[in-house]
Order: sequence, then structure tokens, then C-alpha cells
Amino acid sequence: TGFVPINKDLEYFNRYNSLHGFQYDPHRDSFFITSLLNYEIPVFDGKGYLKQKLDFDFGKNNYDINKRKEFPENPRKVNTYVMENNIVQHINSFFPFKNKIFVHFFSGIRNSHFLFLDNNFDVIYHVDELENDFDGMKLKLWSWAYSENEIVYYEESSRFYSDYVETFNDRKVTIEKGDIHDFFRNNKEKLKEEKHVLVVMKVKE
Repeated sequence: TGFVPINKDLEYFNRYNSLHGFQYDPHRDSFFITSLLNYEIPVFDGKGYLKQKLDFDFGKNNYDINKRKEFPENPRKVNTYVMENNIVQHINSFFPFKNKIFVHFFSGIRNSHFLFLDNNFDVIYHVDELENDFDGMKLKLWSWAYSENEIVYYEESSRFYSDYVETFNDRKVTIEKGDIHDFFRNNKEKLKEEKHVLVVMKVKE
């Protein structure tokens, strides 16, 4: 069938899902559901019938089920527990591309992990920090959206400002129209405000 049971102990936790919690993959004629409650990703065929489940295991970094039950009554403890134990709360992004699938999650509060899976859902690439060979800026970003061959990230503008200053403060740079230095110069004051910066990356085949 097309139904996936919810753990009865967790069914009242979140009555909503993430932006990309339910999505269609045209390359595999499949639907994927990501949850804020666990690491399981049900895979449905194009007609909506369940064909398999993907379950990520983060070992010692798993979010203990008993802690999930406990914290709704003590929400202030969540961040402390997650940070001190480097816990993975959920899968943030599961983006299907033609020949690979992109997965993003955090361990702790801000420790990013980037995965690429092949068509058999085996890991082919895993890093905790992306190398920026374009302009050298740090890429501590949150994957926000995707297109056919791009991933769109967003970052707090104040953090972008700090990362830029840290990266280029002691370096002599050449400013060209449309490059990152031109962007920083034209938006320097706005970046200090509570805004967001969108960064678009192309996924290589």
C-alpha cells in the first residue's frame, strides 16, 4: 500500500514537515518523504505504492528515541543535548538528480555533512565541508532548494559578512563586475542587517 505507519510515541510531535518533505523524482519515477521525526525515508513508485524504505544510521550520533519522547516536555534541553552529543536530529535535504542524490544533514548545531548517493543509494561522496575552488569563501550553508542541476543555499547575511572579512581581510583582491568582491562592496551595509544571501551551485554529472 501507499501508507507508512508513524511511531505511536511520536505521532503528536510535529504536525508539519520540511519544505521538501514530500517530493517527486522524475528521473526514477518515485516519491520520497523525509521526516523531522526520524531518519527513515520511504520510497514510493510513481503510482504511490511503497516499494522500499531507506534508513540512515548515524551510530553514536543517533537521536535516542527516549530522548525524543522526553524533550517535548523539556524543550530547552534539546539544543544542549544535540550540541553536547553531536546528535543528528533529522535529514535536512534529500534532493534527487539524474545520476545521483544529494543529502544534507547537521550533527550538533552547525556541523554540516554533505552526501552524494548513487542510484542504488550507496554513498559515493561524503564531506563535512565543501571546498570552494571558485573564490575561496567558506561554504557553511543550508541547502534550501534545487533545480534540475543546481542546489540553492542560503546563509545569514551577517555570517556571510564575517566569513568574507575573515577570508579576504589581509589579502589584496581584484574587483571585477559581478564577482564576490563586487557583491560585497555593493552590499556591505545590507549584509550587516538581518537578511539572507542565496548561493547557487551547479551539480556536476
